[in-house]
Amino acid sequence: FVEIFSAHPDYLPNDLKFEKYHVGNDVLQAMGNMLARRISPIECFSLHLLSSEPDGISVLFRELLVNPIATPRNIFITCRALERESAGDLHLDLAELLGSHSCCLEVLHLSGIGQISDDAMIYIASSLQGNLTLKGLRIHARGLTAGVLNPLSTLLCDTTTISSTYNSNHTLK
Repeated sequence: FVEIFSAHPDYLPNDLKFEKYHVGNDVLQAMGNMLARRISPIECFSLHLLSSEPDGISVLFRELLVNPIATPRNIFITCRALERESAGDLHLDLAELLGSHSCCLEVLHLSGIGQISDDAMIYIASSLQGNLTLKGLRIHARGLTAGVLNPLSTLLCDTTTISSTYNSNHTLK
């Protein structure tokens, strides 16, 4: 499938759904490359895996960074095998993608991606400061505490000054 559409990424259907037992980094890299080479974004990209290499999801996000404007509008990723592991540097790649002014991602659901620290989640939240397209964000990960609620709520409505409240990110739900 990836080989067929790699030559002509604009022929991809508007909704892509992949369900596999295991996908290696080479396939995830090819998928990301294929999506990044499109002229316009597809509506929805779903990836449901039972296992992948620990940095596989990061590989996908790094490929999408090549052309953030072609990032699918909705991304749903579930990887069951990573639930017990650390998410590694996923937060760095995710924050860079979300912080890009040309990224058109509207909804992001990540589930089973391993353990994310509060510091990593705060880093992701800070990358969303200038993001005006993301409307929905769901991250199901182990290791998060109530400490991440303040940075995320400040992102939605910063009440330190009237100007800060006005300039808060009001698109995220």
